[in-house]
Amino acid sequence: MDNNKQRRIWKSYDGDYQMKKNVKVFYSLIKKYIQNSILDIGAADGILLDFLASQGFKDLHGIDRTPKSHKIRQASIDNLPYLDDSMRTVICTEVLEHLTEPILNKGLLEIKRIL
Repeated sequence: MDNNKQRRIWKSYDGDYQMKKNVKVFYSLIKKYIQNSILDIGAADGILLDFLASQGFKDLHGIDRTPKSHKIRQASIDNLPYLDDSMRTVICTEVLEHLTEPILNKGLLEIKRIL
């Protein structure tokens, strides 16, 4: 593929549209398992939480090491700022594969603690 064709393709790419589409597909896969008191780890700008709110979910929380929205709390998976047994659902997509083994292990223990 030549460079001009690649530029045209990327110029027409609508990242917001694609993210919203991905959220809907993801939700269709998990909706029967979700319960209120939801934590989204790696929430970025909160697009998944916004969608869950549109579906009627109320107790929504999001964290990210580098949040892209004022609605998302700055925190890390290896030190979750929530009480034991305080969440019913934890969503963690596009996060675990980026962690070092020690942080991954601590993060999984933290998720278990808050569930």
